[in-house]
Amino acid sequence: MQGVDVPDGEYSSVKLEIYYLQMKLDIATSNSIEKRNIRIYLSDDAETESGLHQPGDMTQVTNNNIEEGWLLGNGISPDMTPISPRSAAYTEDEGDDGLGDGNTWFDFAGKPANNYGPFGDIDFMNNSPQPIYYTTLNFSLTDNGGNNIVIDFNVHECWQFEDKDSNGAFGAGDLIEDPNPTRWHMALPEMSVTLQ
Repeated sequence: MQGVDVPDGEYSSVKLEIYYLQMKLDIATSNSIEKRNIRIYLSDDAETESGLHQPGDMTQVTNNNIEEGWLLGNGISPDMTPISPRSAAYTEDEGDDGLGDGNTWFDFAGKPANNYGPFGDIDFMNNSPQPIYYTTLNFSLTDNGGNNIVIDFNVHECWQFEDKDSNGAFGAGDLIEDPNPTRWHMALPEMSVTLQ
């Protein structure tokens, strides 16, 4: 919180606006398990609901934070291939070339893909603040006698999914709807606050 003055007082929680969560995940392909940087968007890019990213979008990024494409649309099988642009990833592949037609949007379990990405079920999205996702998190304070506030977020336990193919990694084999839809969700990160 460099350059921010916090008024004197007692605090036990903080209200956060979360644009996206990013973490390195084990992703299963057809012949291996790869560590990939994945972003899960919880907010729209623009408060007018007309941004490039929509709530629930999942993208893959390089180690230099360059976005490579969208996941869990076209390209999901067999290798979880990132597809760009968003409209090619999340619309029907009418030409059978692995890319969407840009017109006929997928339906992600009741969520139209022109407004939502694949992450999160319809109840999660209906109950989430939109277009900017916000939440209140409690925290405990470690006072090391300093004047600087350091906020750490631990996303280690955020990504939780039902491992339907029992390979220990998330992939196309886990997203099976029969006989029951796969259970998967995002938990909020653990937060710690330190004065140092």
